[in-house]
Amino acid sequence: MQANTPNPTPDSMTEGMQLVIFRVVDVDRELAFYHEALGLEIAGHTEGRIAQVRLTPVTNLELISGGSVVPPVSDRAQSPSTIVFRVGNVEQALERIVKHGGTIVNQPFPVGNQRVAYVADPEGHLIGLSDLPSA
Repeated sequence: MQANTPNPTPDSMTEGMQLVIFRVVDVDRELAFYHEALGLEIAGHTEGRIAQVRLTPVTNLELISGGSVVPPVSDRAQSPSTIVFRVGNVEQALERIVKHGGTIVNQPFPVGNQRVAYVADPEGHLIGLSDLPSA
């Protein structure tokens, strides 16, 4: 068993997540958002065509041209999919995201011992934010 594989099953065909892909209208604008608003490291970039930001040491978010703006939602339940980021403080993350062109979809609310909020990036992709209280 590998130390970095949580609860593997004997029949698992996967070894982890490698790539999440968002088709976007403006690769450079979306890259700036994910880099500046969320502080994600740029892993690669071909101007106007494709970019990747690092989500984990082995997982990237790929932003590739050819998409369309996602229709706005007024609640997370209206979106067919989302990715959720763990952040140190949901309220501080919301301020930074709005400053860089994101919009708040759901204000922070409690889920168990954490606080969760949902935002849309500049092209409407839904993103969750989750934090845990200090110990």
